[in-house]
Amino acid sequence: TVIRTWGSSKVEITPVSDYFPIKKDLYQSVNSNFMSSLPRDDVSPTQPIVIYTVINPITSLSYGFNDLMSAVGVTIPLEISNLFDNIPADFYVSQFWNSNGSSGYGIIGAIENSIDTLPNLRDWEITMPQDFKLLFKYDLNKAASTTFLDNNYQGVAIRYLNFPISDLTIDYGIVTLADGRQYLVMTNSKEHIYTIIDHLLGVLPGK
Repeated sequence: TVIRTWGSSKVEITPVSDYFPIKKDLYQSVNSNFMSSLPRDDVSPTQPIVIYTVINPITSLSYGFNDLMSAVGVTIPLEISNLFDNIPADFYVSQFWNSNGSSGYGIIGAIENSIDTLPNLRDWEITMPQDFKLLFKYDLNKAASTTFLDNNYQGVAIRYLNFPISDLTIDYGIVTLADGRQYLVMTNSKEHIYTIIDHLLGVLPGK
């Protein structure tokens, strides 16, 4: 556990990195091809997921959600970026070994609890497929539906759009930890988001 200032209070929390078996610091410049340049050897069928703290090699500062999205050219609605502004930086990129052997990519970021979060994310769905097409590596023309659809896993509400099947998607959801912290999770496969949820909820072991 670590002691972290959260608003005006100091609280003892378990770092999110402890929910996963492997977390690495990645010193790397970031652009729209960033995800596909993640070290493929870091994942395998026996170790399918790794999370990274991404660090700017020039400034030695870790990227937060807003910083990284800006660097890769993803436009974030103001209502979404504000969710990350008033809490400590707690952001990770994930790489996943899909069961079909393809690479999966994702992001995990702590967000401020707000009743407006889900409505604001749904509003973002209008441009989200265009915004993430380079980062998540799918073909917009292969979308299986014209709008996002609903799913639920381990009690977590998920919204998704397949391109055209579930091993190449946008899947996103809000995961609430036992201590009340909330994390926005976004991935490019269903299998990947399920695995992240299992780790965050303690179904799968961490460190």
